[in-house]
Order: sequence, then structure tokens, then C-alpha cells
Amino acid sequence: MNQDLVTLLLAVVAGYAFGSVPAVFLFVKARTGVDLRQAGSGNVGLSNAIQQAGLGIAGPIIAYEVFVKGALPVFLASRFVLDLGMSVQVAVGLAVLAGHNWPIFLGFRGGRGLAPSIGVLLALNPLLLVAYGAVAAGLWLFTRSSPVAWLISMFALPGWVVAFRLPGELFIFVGVYTAIIIFRRSLGNWPGPQVERVFAANNGRILLNRIILDRDVASRDEWLKRRPRAQSGEEVERP
Repeated sequence: MNQDLVTLLLAVVAGYAFGSVPAVFLFVKARTGVDLRQAGSGNVGLSNAIQQAGLGIAGPIIAYEVFVKGALPVFLASRFVLDLGMSVQVAVGLAVLAGHNWPIFLGFRGGRGLAPSIGVLLALNPLLLVAYGAVAAGLWLFTRSSPVAWLISMFALPGWVVAFRLPGELFIFVGVYTAIIIFRRSLGNWPGPQVERVFAANNGRILLNRIILDRDVASRDEWLKRRPRAQSGEEVERP
């Protein structure tokens, strides 16, 4: 087998395994004993972690997710360390995000991947990250909705790749990255029947809410008052 292909495959497997380490879940579990899958929105991500464990947990989680989980694997593949080439860096970054969103250690129920994606972009091209974050921040000032701001900013990424004349591999990265995020949002927070039903014709509004607002319902307050039912995969009202 071609040595470059072997290197690529090994890098992807390693990236996925590393991304699968559920740091947010473990941080909250160790600090509060709460299983994020059974609390709040049911999402194993930063927003739900803050809801359950308080704002104080945000610092260490963000630091780990951005600099360790996101940036470190891509940096190791860069010309500064192993010099595996931009294609391998991109593949590793995408594998890390896939592992974070569908971690093998949590039954493929992970977060949305925003913090790790920031780290991946930081290691791939800091200029692209600055543009991504600046657009998202500006949009948030108008929309006051982080999911909407990041979604629109994400769609602008290909334009920045072209405008900054960045390597073609980054164009591939932003395309696959966008697909990963949209697909992950569309699945919602619970497995089983809830995921299957969302694609039915009469649940188009739910699917739209998930992709745009990153939740099943328009009201954020209503969404935060729900919690997942452990076995059925359906949401129930929090008592």
C-alpha cells in the first residue's frame, strides 16, 4: 500500500480517536455527578455544561477543547512538527471534529464541535479563523443568536478562502466542515425514534429549527426546560 495513504489513514484514525474523548462530559461528571445526556438539553456540549455546572467550568473546558483537542492534533501534523502536508492536516482536523460529534466512547452522542473547530482552524490558518469569528461576532450583535451567527459565518468561509487565496485543501475543509455541522444539528440531541421522525414530511419545521437555531423549538427557554428521556429517546418536561 502507498506510504502516503497509510500515513493518511493512520492520522485519520488517530484524529477520530482523540476527538472522541468526551472531555465536556467527563468534566461535568467529575465536578457535579451529572450525566449531560440526561440533563438540560441533552447535548454533550459547552452550553449544556454551563447550564448544569455553572459558568466556572467554561474556562477549562474551552481551553481543552480549543487548544488540546482541536489545535494540537493538526499542529502535530503541520510542517512545524511532523510535516505531513496540508492534506493530512485537513483530514486530521475533520477526523477530530467527527470524533467530537460522534464519539465512540459515548455511543456516538457528542457535541456540536464549535470549540474544537476553532482550534482546528487556529492550527490550519489563523487568518481564516479571525474572519470566521469576526463575522460571527458581528452577526451576533444583530441577531443575539449564537447558532444563527455561527451558521451564517460558516457559509461565508469559502468566500474567505478565495479572497485570501488560501490553499485548495482549505476549500475542501470548509465544505466538509459545513456539511458535518449541518448534519449534526439536523440529528438533534437524542437517538432512536426522535432522530428518525425528524425527516418525516410533517416535521419539516423541527428540522429547520435544528439547522438554524440548533434546537427543536423556536423558544430557547422552552427548550432549556426539557430533558431527554433515558430510554425512549423522547424529550419530556423537566419537573
